[in-house]
Amino acid sequence: MKSSNIILATALSVLCSNTLGAEEEKVGIESIISKKALTSYLTKYSDATDNKAFAQSESGVWNWRSNRTSVEYAKSSALIACRADNKNYEKDYPCQLIDVNGKFYNLEVNM
Repeated sequence: MKSSNIILATALSVLCSNTLGAEEEKVGIESIISKKALTSYLTKYSDATDNKAFAQSESGVWNWRSNRTSVEYAKSSALIACRADNKNYEKDYPCQLIDVNGKFYNLEVNM
């Protein structure tokens, strides 16, 4: 099994086990909203070029952008794409950045 498959299997295991427990604030990779988002994060976003950002909403919507001309452009592009997919829920469950250039973002700062 490739190391990326082991990482993916471990991350999916963590994601599944966390959904069984009490509600608590998740941070880092555990904060990723769905299995599909986690798979995209681990297999595509992680390997994408810098000037990248990953955004998601508690509604389940997520999106990311990479290879932008600046970090600020990557952040705004990811948020715009997420909000476009989340238009019916954005008021109650706004999109937030969770990762910028491979570093998990402090959600408190992002609100």
